[in-house]
Amino acid sequence: GAVGGWAGGVGGGKEFAKKGGMVVGICNGFQILLEAGMLPGAMLRNKSLHFICKDVSVKVENAATSFTSAYESGQVLKIPIAHADGNYYTDPVTLAAMQANAQIVLRYCTPEGKATPEANPNGSLDSIAGIINAEGNVLGMMPHPERCAEAVLGNDDGKQFLQAMVGSLNGNKKQVTVVGAVPGSLRCSCSTIPRKDEKAAARFPPCSQNAHEKNVLVRCAQSRATLAPPLREK
Repeated sequence: GAVGGWAGGVGGGKEFAKKGGMVVGICNGFQILLEAGMLPGAMLRNKSLHFICKDVSVKVENAATSFTSAYESGQVLKIPIAHADGNYYTDPVTLAAMQANAQIVLRYCTPEGKATPEANPNGSLDSIAGIINAEGNVLGMMPHPERCAEAVLGNDDGKQFLQAMVGSLNGNKKQVTVVGAVPGSLRCSCSTIPRKDEKAAARFPPCSQNAHEKNVLVRCAQSRATLAPPLREK
């Protein structure tokens, strides 16, 4: 990953991403995106200092992306990992910004969906298994969805990553419907992302849809639509 970040082709990838192109980096690809500055943070050696190759459970933390829109928020997947340098790290300020901006897409967890130290295979900060950039068009993840995309492989939990990306590239339009969205929650058919400050809310255009009735912001990655509620008066 460190060497790949300086490869000649990375420059073209950066320009492609700046124009809104979708970029995904899996395992070493994730490392390259970090080294190239296309995603924040860095990779350290696994906490155990051993190469790890096994199936792990990961939870979909943000289903409102072009890469995860075929899943539900909170859905737990079984996906294989195979790496020696998957221990994600970033500084506290960057981590807080990523958390506030819903950029943490996947977290290592138990089969029941709980992020615990025991369920974290490599010591990754905040159990991070995958992240996106602030614009939402660059994804990096350590698990290998392409290795579990067919039933013949014994598991097809990764298939919907590929389906979501193809759907986004094909301009698949999806009606955004809010289901039981409440302030501070992550409950809707796509995703609800709390926005509590004016600066964050101002990044998104207003919309006349029913998200105005809730103190949440709803994004549908497939339709690229954003439903932003008005700010509360203090």
